[in-house]
Amino acid sequence: VDPEALQATIEGWAATDAPHPIAFGLDVTERAKMTPEHLARLAEAAGGPDDPLVRFVEDALRFYFEFHSRYDGFYGAFIHDALVVAAALDPTLARTEALTVEVELEGRWTTGETVTDWRRHWGRQPNLAIAVEADSEAFFERFIERVGRLARERRTAG
Repeated sequence: VDPEALQATIEGWAATDAPHPIAFGLDVTERAKMTPEHLARLAEAAGGPDDPLVRFVEDALRFYFEFHSRYDGFYGAFIHDALVVAAALDPTLARTEALTVEVELEGRWTTGETVTDWRRHWGRQPNLAIAVEADSEAFFERFIERVGRLARERRTAG
């Protein structure tokens, strides 16, 4: 909601020696589609469908499952943020390309949209690492294993 802040952040970061921040678009994060099969595997890893953590995940995602079933033709939910956090912890989950990105600040209909120099014609140094691919299968394996383990540990600790 603050395109000027995003542009200032991109410019400020580019002025440092720090590695480029990684940006994920919906084209990549929508590959992390949680399905009822994932939830069943999570319940199994947690020790059963009645586990409070499993019920919480199911309840949190129910609206999205139903929304996508009604409007998009599949029963599932994109878990964008979880994929991005996982890739921040393990960058091997995503393949990136160093590219130049600007934020549109003056368009009547496009203010706030990002514009990326995919063809590298602008002749400028890249300022972001753009995620172009994610290993959603590995992500879900880790998600199920780790959240399942957390659920089991919480149950045995309590």
